[in-house]
Amino acid sequence: MEKCDLRAKALPDQSASDAEGRSQGAVSRRVSRTNLLEHLTYRFTDLTTAIIGRCDLLADRTMDAASLADVRSIRDLAVKTADLNRVVFSLTEECRRELELFSPEDSSAI
Repeated sequence: MEKCDLRAKALPDQSASDAEGRSQGAVSRRVSRTNLLEHLTYRFTDLTTAIIGRCDLLADRTMDAASLADVRSIRDLAVKTADLNRVVFSLTEECRRELELFSPEDSSAI
């Protein structure tokens, strides 16, 4: 069975403007994906900050060792998630630089 190549190819009778339009469409899709990814990283930052803060409050109020261990475990996982989220956000910055949309003032919100 022959494999199907799903990559876009220019047909011989298509003009240069058609190829440019497809290229602009690809850039537009990449901008949209970058915006979505950036939005998700902000949401994850909010969530992990809330989880870490709540765990800190619970750890101060918790008396028994088993519950404290559970709270610390949840907090440790939230910190790992926050670290991973920072990596994903750095990838969105890289995409923005590639798309020439990144501006230094955008990174000050982090």
